[in-house]
Amino acid sequence: MTPMTMVWSLLLLVPLALGKDPSSTPLNEWPMIMVHDAATTYLEGGLLHQINDWAKTQPDGGAKGELDCGARAFDWRPSVQKDGSVKMHHGSIEVDHLMADSLDEMVQWCASNPSPIDLVVLGITSCEGTNCDQAVQELLTARNISFITDCSQLSGLTAQAAFEKGKLPGGGAIFATFDCWEANYDPAVACSGFGSTDVAMEPRAHGGSLGRAEISDAMAKADDLSLNSSEALSYTCYKDSDTRDFPVQRMVDYINKTVLAGPPSDGQLYTVQCLWQESASSVTVGELHGSTLLDDESRSELNNMVNDMITKREIDPTRLNMVEVNNICDGGADLLATLRKL
Repeated sequence: MTPMTMVWSLLLLVPLALGKDPSSTPLNEWPMIMVHDAATTYLEGGLLHQINDWAKTQPDGGAKGELDCGARAFDWRPSVQKDGSVKMHHGSIEVDHLMADSLDEMVQWCASNPSPIDLVVLGITSCEGTNCDQAVQELLTARNISFITDCSQLSGLTAQAAFEKGKLPGGGAIFATFDCWEANYDPAVACSGFGSTDVAMEPRAHGGSLGRAEISDAMAKADDLSLNSSEALSYTCYKDSDTRDFPVQRMVDYINKTVLAGPPSDGQLYTVQCLWQESASSVTVGELHGSTLLDDESRSELNNMVNDMITKREIDPTRLNMVEVNNICDGGADLLATLRKL
């Protein structure tokens, strides 16, 4: 046995010691963390970019930072620009960063993390602009990143087989799909709102994204309400809120319902969106409380709560696939460690 063969043999044994066996586990039952609207890591937030505070779902650090914090799947939304370059978007908000550079980050990270348990799934969705799918596929091909557009190819595919398909010349693996997962998006599961029957917004593909104008209007409404001191009928998910039980129980009910339904029978991937959905009402109430999308997660400690639920088996984790989160660097590494023990 050559030294390289011995290394690969040892790598293949690692998952057996940690949890599920990738050679027998369907890819859509392989537990991993998906970063929601992953490219928003490149958005600038803060006082000079307040609208972005309600579009930025991930902390600064880029794709490498997200992977370092526990991400193994990306919700990735490309957008072809007028000059033919490919960037990303969050609804109508452009993420001014080249997709080519992000892919290079991922490839470099994989070279340093070659184990099959570190398979990276790149979920391409909401591709916008002229010949977007083709432009993205050219970027992937140029970096030897394997992809599928026919979702039926996922039927019967194991995590190990996906790793083999996605192997990169420099080490590790990225396996890209085009619109091949069920998002299980529920617009009502927001951190905050008004009353107890607030519905966040009309359903949108792979998670609703408010546009720049909608966020601006919601922020303006918050300014009006703050002037009138009218917060009486609002609720929030924050740890120190006496109205927390309502949104948290709604989240728990959603998680249990989605997990109970389990993976699609056709092999497509699926997510449990363990994240607070954004809505006009949640932006308005969040503004009243000086919050942001990232703050909503950290102030509610949602990622830690999900980790605790899985650890205590308060939800059935046996067929979990992509646990989709915001603010990956707040508890993501601990959540990944828990998923690897399943």
